[in-house]
Amino acid sequence: VEGRISFKKLYQDIEYKASPDPNTGDRIPDPFTIVGLSDMIEQSLAFGTIPVVNITNSTLAVAVAVSPDEGYDFIPEAIKYDMDSKPPIYKNRRFRFYVIAAAILLFAVGVGTTFCTTLLKRYSMHRNKYSLFSPTKSQKVKSIADQLKRVVGKTRFAIKDSPYARAAEWIYDDDPLQLLQGSENLIQRYLLVLFYFSTTENRPWKSCNPSVGIETEACNFTKLVRTFPEVYELVPWYRWLSGRHECDWAGVICDEFNQTRALELSGQQIFGTFPTDIAKMPYLQSLTFNLNEFYGTLPSELSQMKHLLNIELHYNLFTGRVPSEWYKAQALQRINFAGNFLTGTIPTEIGLLSSMKGYFMQENGLAGSLPTEIGKMTFLTFSRWGRNFLTGTLPTEFGSLGKVQEVWIHRNKLHGTLPREMVSMKELGDLRLQYNALSGTIPEEHYNMSQLRRWDLYDCNFTGTISTNIRNLVNLQTYRIRGNNFHGTIPKEMGELSNLATAWLQENNLTGMIPLEICTKRGPLGITTLQVDCDATNGIHEPLVECIPSCCTSCCDSVTGYCVRG
Repeated sequence: VEGRISFKKLYQDIEYKASPDPNTGDRIPDPFTIVGLSDMIEQSLAFGTIPVVNITNSTLAVAVAVSPDEGYDFIPEAIKYDMDSKPPIYKNRRFRFYVIAAAILLFAVGVGTTFCTTLLKRYSMHRNKYSLFSPTKSQKVKSIADQLKRVVGKTRFAIKDSPYARAAEWIYDDDPLQLLQGSENLIQRYLLVLFYFSTTENRPWKSCNPSVGIETEACNFTKLVRTFPEVYELVPWYRWLSGRHECDWAGVICDEFNQTRALELSGQQIFGTFPTDIAKMPYLQSLTFNLNEFYGTLPSELSQMKHLLNIELHYNLFTGRVPSEWYKAQALQRINFAGNFLTGTIPTEIGLLSSMKGYFMQENGLAGSLPTEIGKMTFLTFSRWGRNFLTGTLPTEFGSLGKVQEVWIHRNKLHGTLPREMVSMKELGDLRLQYNALSGTIPEEHYNMSQLRRWDLYDCNFTGTISTNIRNLVNLQTYRIRGNNFHGTIPKEMGELSNLATAWLQENNLTGMIPLEICTKRGPLGITTLQVDCDATNGIHEPLVECIPSCCTSCCDSVTGYCVRG
């Protein structure tokens, strides 16, 4: 027989030779004993017949043939086959399909989870960027916000788009420095940003605002160097809200530890109420904001700054009374509230300002008298009360101000005489009492105030003569006594005043000839202005004073006050 005997053919032959079961009719193979199976198969194959194999109900014998080409040494053998057995599970095609499908599914789930996690993180960061105060902000933003709220108060952040919220959002979103919670300059930087946003709700400042478009961080700061007339100079600096340290911003003055010590923003056209949160900057010593447009009442909060030495808010639009808290700020050395619309009186508590060196209240609407407690301001150096509505007399306690160099009380409604005690003001160099109702003679002791450079007594009601002791006023540069009732002659001792440049002697009852000693001082290096009553009196009478040509710069009518240049 060539080739292999198929299992199907063999099974059909066995079934064919089986005898029927007498009970069921099924064919049952004839039993026999397999003895010498190898020999029998070999012999049968040699004669071209299929051997009969003894088959039981539990087994099936399979005859396997091989190709004759494989040689006669090969011994075929029967293989026992179990019809109920199954192949190993790892060889099952369906099982292998399920395994591969499950692996693909797990891989897809892993990739999807990673992608979704990354996407959610980015979405969360995006929300945090534009929702600083939302409940879902990141821990970083929350910690910064909590730190800022502890400084300015939680309720300040409740109003959307308020300067408090905008400043905080700038710190987190737009600040190139990207400070973290606990950064040593976080609070300082935030308070300065808050100040800027609070003062630019209506319009920007005059100079060094945040850059727009192609503008760089650098700027030219228009610094006010003179008030009347206004004079500015350009100073190279850096813009507010730039990436530089806040100590580099225009008008911000810091110490070597980068702690803000002063803010100098004069003449910057700043409009609005004064932001009181600037008082939370603990190291500030000086605030200079003159010639702006701040309005409302003076902020009492600033008076509570422990290290504040200098406050300059002159020539703004403040109204109301000076808060009483300012008179308790004993560390203050300079207060300048001049040129506003302040009202009220000067309280006796002013004597508490024992460290005060400069007190400037001119050009307001103050009324009442000067309290005697002024004499307790023993360190007072500069004192200006001019152009108010003050009444009463000059306190004799002025004599206690031994360090004062400047007293301006002009254009008020003061009356009475000059206190002799003022002679004790040894350092007094500038005394302006013009346009008051002061009267009487000038105490002779006043002519010993050798430090006087400017002595303005014009348009009052003083009487008497000009003392020959005027020669003692060796530093006198300006002597103006116009519009009084002085009489007598002009003393030649005035010619000894080598520093005298301006003399207003008209509209008095002075008579006689201008001394030659005075006329010889006339010129660009000497007396440049000399005005006397050398014109016709009331236009028709002889002049009271005779002045040689080129001596007097103006000849005036003692009655009309009209002057003609000489």
